[in-house]
Amino acid sequence: MNTLPTPLVLVGCSSNKEKGAVNAEDLYTGELFKLGRKFGNNLLFGSTWAILSAKHGVIPPNLLVPPYDECLDTAEKRRVWNAKVLEQLQSDTYPTPAHRLTPPAPEPARIIVLAGANYRGWIADAPTHWEIIVPLAGMGIGDQKAALGRMNESLDRSKHAWPIPDFEERLYRALMASLKTEKRAA
Repeated sequence: MNTLPTPLVLVGCSSNKEKGAVNAEDLYTGELFKLGRKFGNNLLFGSTWAILSAKHGVIPPNLLVPPYDECLDTAEKRRVWNAKVLEQLQSDTYPTPAHRLTPPAPEPARIIVLAGANYRGWIADAPTHWEIIVPLAGMGIGDQKAALGRMNESLDRSKHAWPIPDFEERLYRALMASLKTEKRAA
């Protein structure tokens, strides 16, 4: 039996984009984004994933988005963006009604953030009932790519082993523990 709350995975956008309007999950072409997208799509436990967009805040992967050139390069832009993200995450229907983060559920909301420091400022003001995990914090880009690659490989292999009792919980804990170990070693 899975005792963990269903996680929401937030993946940071990339500056590299397709040339025309496409679904958000296909708009960003950076390698780190693609690895984060694969993690969000592969993660078990009925998780949902969304994108942290510099222009739009939190957006679902299936939203049609034209390319844009926006970055969070000033403190004022980050302040406004952080407030917008918190507002979106605390709305009653976003990112999906099944993943409501407010009002507090019996268990803490679990959010896995795969994004750079400029996309994590909102965490400091997040409600205390949110369990926010930032497994790649403190890693360089190369180490982040390697860690996400290993996580995705583990998830790919695990799909062939289903069902195993408490598999989701054991896999989740193992992945998070391996990332924390790698972060300390870096």
